[in-house]
Amino acid sequence: MKNVLVYVGYKTLNYGSVLQAFATLEMLKKAGVNPVLLNLNGLWKEIRIKKIKFYVFGGDFLFLIQSKGKMYRSKVYEKLNPAYGALIGNRRKKFDDFIQTMCSVSDEVSTFSEASVLSEQYEAVLLGSDQVWLPSSVVTDIYTLNFVQNERITKIAYAPSFGIEYIPEKYTDQYRKMLRSIDHVSVREESGRKIVKKTAGIDCPVVADPVLMLDRDEWEKCLSDEESAGRDYIFVYLIGNNKWQREWIKQYADRCNMETVALIHLDEHISYDESFFDKVLIDESPAGFFNLIRNADSIFTDSYHCMLFSLIENKNVWCFRRFDDTRTISTNSRLYTILLKLKIEGRLLNRESRVEDCLHKDIDHADVNERIKDLQKESWLFLKKVLGSE
Repeated sequence: MKNVLVYVGYKTLNYGSVLQAFATLEMLKKAGVNPVLLNLNGLWKEIRIKKIKFYVFGGDFLFLIQSKGKMYRSKVYEKLNPAYGALIGNRRKKFDDFIQTMCSVSDEVSTFSEASVLSEQYEAVLLGSDQVWLPSSVVTDIYTLNFVQNERITKIAYAPSFGIEYIPEKYTDQYRKMLRSIDHVSVREESGRKIVKKTAGIDCPVVADPVLMLDRDEWEKCLSDEESAGRDYIFVYLIGNNKWQREWIKQYADRCNMETVALIHLDEHISYDESFFDKVLIDESPAGFFNLIRNADSIFTDSYHCMLFSLIENKNVWCFRRFDDTRTISTNSRLYTILLKLKIEGRLLNRESRVEDCLHKDIDHADVNERIKDLQKESWLFLKKVLGSE
């Protein structure tokens, strides 16, 4: 059986990222190979330093403030407030425990040179999904697979996202070189496919997020808490700080006479969330996050992966944009792509959306499930071809 080293940025306290890393390993097992997650414990410090240097010295300081400033302020708040810090610390431990108990992880390395030596033990190295191809990750040579030096080793990019709509001209050559150095390229969004074609002249497929490559029964077998699904609460998972979205959800919940249960303080500490919802949670594990979705009646979210899990569990999910499309840190393209492919564009809400128009408006999950199966078929064809496991 072919051994594959999987490089995914799972170290952030992000439920979607960690569950996506787990899904990538399970997906590859189904494809007939033996996957191992590249251990980032020792590498993470080097990755953070590279990114900070990029923002400080690369002329993108405003982007650093927009995308990371609130997160760093939250870390300061965590240090100054022991009770809150304890909850976040507990969440962090649960994330680490999930990776250690649920995933096959490689030996620890502390530099990319050591990662290069480690890669010699594998027939292929696969770069996983999520927004790994932002300029801060490509220009700094973080998520490029350039540490894989041996030409014998197959380099694969499975469903990465650029996180931006176009490549700044000053970075075009670096992106072109990176893309052409990878043996098999796929992307997660239509906008990404256009970028790859324009930048490197490569026609690549749009494949399904690894989360969608596991069926509902597979997810429940791995993560279910054995609760009976369908309790009468609305699960709220909002990463962005948009107060009008909270107010909209409250109106909806009042009309439905249902309790709101929210998982809060994600990318940043948002103090008003603590009193806005009927019940708030902070230190949930990745499996706990999944079960909050599984056991809910309805879900409101601005999270791409929360939306995917809601659809897998056949839930009544509504989505918000986390950022305006004009913002440089907008990640909306991945949301638009999947909503379009699944023909549920109407689940995206905005300020003009009326609560009355959304009451008792269910998703045709039978149709969505079939469309997900179609996405899976295309993705399996790509995977099995590039892994040589047809």
